[in-house]
Parts: sequence; structure tokens; C-alpha cells
Amino acid sequence: MAPLRVGIIGAGGMGGRHAKGAKDAPLRLQLVAACDVAEGKLREFGRKWDVAALSTDWREVVASRDVDAVCVLLPHDLHEEVCVAAARAGKHVLVEKPIARTLEEADRIIQAAEAAGVTLMVAHNQRYYPANRTIKRLLDEGVIGQLFCARIDHHQSFFPPPDRAWWRSRAAVGGGCVIGSGIHRLDLLRWYLGEVGEVFAFQIDDPRRLEAEVACVATLRFGSGAIGEFFCNWGSTRSPATTHEGMSLFGREGCLYFDGAIHVSSLPRADYGPDLTVVPEDPSCQSMWEHFADCVEKGLTPLTSGPDGRKSLELVLAIYRSAETGKPVRLPLA
Repeated sequence: MAPLRVGIIGAGGMGGRHAKGAKDAPLRLQLVAACDVAEGKLREFGRKWDVAALSTDWREVVASRDVDAVCVLLPHDLHEEVCVAAARAGKHVLVEKPIARTLEEADRIIQAAEAAGVTLMVAHNQRYYPANRTIKRLLDEGVIGQLFCARIDHHQSFFPPPDRAWWRSRAAVGGGCVIGSGIHRLDLLRWYLGEVGEVFAFQIDDPRRLEAEVACVATLRFGSGAIGEFFCNWGSTRSPATTHEGMSLFGREGCLYFDGAIHVSSLPRADYGPDLTVVPEDPSCQSMWEHFADCVEKGLTPLTSGPDGRKSLELVLAIYRSAETGKPVRLPLA
């Protein structure tokens, strides 16, 4: 089949990462258009990634007959308008996480894609990392037995921030660190342990960095009865370019730790222990883009579909509700 012709809407930092992922699969994907309101940034993007059709108006990309699919990499408050318009124009949509700021916005995006019969996928790219896929396989094989406890972390420095950075705005983002980065880690927990039934959360603000929460700790009870802890922090003093993420998973028959490598301690499966090391790929998104192309070509449901992305957003919103009310919150939300 001919390559899927893609238009990138939002040529900032994430635009380059997604462009590399698409370019690394040239037989499946072809970058044909790009859009950004910053003309200088847009021209630089076009030169670097060899994209000729450049526009400062996303509507031109959505309307183009030369574009089969769009990648939406915009502030969260713009996701709904652009994704709905793209779906109605018959374009397949890959949208950066979170799918939206609210469940109502997410529902309108999902409904537009379903009505148009186009593929809608949310870029929860951590599910596509080789290390995380290996962890999922080991869990499915029962290497550490039934999971009963988990902890997952994200630490990053967001200081000093640019005064006009959109991610500082509670309205544009829909929150702070939890919806901005933590949603990736919550999405992984859902993938590994299933849906969450109840949350209880605390959060801390830091107006020097952003308008919403800079750190959050949440306790989770899963539908399976397992419990977990989520720790997200944008107030690290590490270099802004450095992100630290860790994970600990505990099963009835063993443990699995991830700190850049996978470490397995398993009672009945000594052949897996004590350590199994997997070096994660640079998150260029290539495997995610290849999955997106597969879903478009074959009519498959994406691993990180619109409805699935909605569930990760719902978990974020439940954490926010708990932190605001000081009470446990049950899911699904009423």
C-alpha cells in the first residue's frame, strides 16, 4: 500500500520527536505537511524534516487532499476543536496525550471519529517502549504471579519556566504535573494491573513553576483488589532535560523492578532471575507510528484507542477530585 500521508500540527519539541518516529518508518509513513503558529519554528521544522507544505493555519492541513492523517501536538485546550474537525474531514487522528482536558471534550472527539469511521489513537507512547512491552509480556506470562502491589514514579524539573509557556496555564493544560506527565505512568499502571476502582490523593502547588499542582501522591485500589502508589513530581532540582522514572511491581510469586533496566526476582521461574536487562529505546515513537499505520491499513483498534485514552484521563480527573475534596473518589466518575 502507498505510505500514509501525515500532517504534523504543532512543530515544537514533540513535533520533532514524532517526525523522527514517522521518518524512521518511511515505507509506511510520509510527512507531507506541517503547521505551527511560529513561522520561524515552522520553517526550521520543514527544513530539518524535508516537509514542503507549511502553514500557520491548522485548518489548511486538515482540509488538504494530500493529507490522510494528522498528528495533533497542541496545547490541551485545542485538542477537541482540531481533532473533531480533522475527523469530520475524513482524516485519521493521532493525538498527543491527554486526549483532552475533560471527559466531555474526550467524548466529543471519540464520537466524531466514530461517526466519520476514522482511526483515533492517543499517543501514550510509553506502552510502545521495548522495556515496557517486555514487562507486559512477563506479567502476562505470570512470571511474578498475581500482582497485589505496585509503585510508579515520575520526577522532572520545570524551573525556571518561560513566562509565556502554555504548560504553565491551568486552563490550557487542564491541571499540572498529573495530566501533563503523570498520565503516562497512570496509563502504564492501568495496562499492567487493570482498571482502578478508588483513589485518594494529595497534591502540592508551586506558583513559581506553574499555576496548578507541581507534585502529587495518590494511593490506588484496583478492581482486582491490588493496591498501588503513584508519585508525580515536576519540582525536581535535576536538569530540565533529565527525567527520572521508576517502577516496582510485586506479585504473589516474585517482584519486578524497573530503573532503566528490568530486574526480576521470581520464585518458581529461576530462569528469569535475578536480572533481565532491557535498554529502552530513545522515545522516538517509531513503533507507535508503525502501530498507527497498521490500525489505519487493517481497520484495527489501536492499543491506545480514544476510549482507552479516555479511561486514563478519567483516572487523572479522579485524582484531582480527591485532592480537591480531601476524600477518596470511586471510579468510574459519576
